[in-house]
Amino acid sequence: MPSCGKWEPPIATRAADYEKAINEKTRVLLRVHRSNFQITGFTEQPAIEELVSLARKRNIPLMEDLGSGALLICVQLA
Repeated sequence: MPSCGKWEPPIATRAADYEKAINEKTRVLLRVHRSNFQITGFTEQPAIEELVSLARKRNIPLMEDLGSGALLICVQLA
């Protein structure tokens, strides 16, 4: 059935999906902790190392939601 509404991109589950979604408006890559949502069926989650590599390649900050609600600047903790 054709949709008459606004097209929504698929949920990014692989690093390649994140890369395909990057455009001139992209300001941050965000990996969200799975405690905040549920996806059923065939799903994947990219390794954080894959997203770090992509973020460095495209010079875009990467933020990971740890599921605790806390936002930390991890560099300061190193």
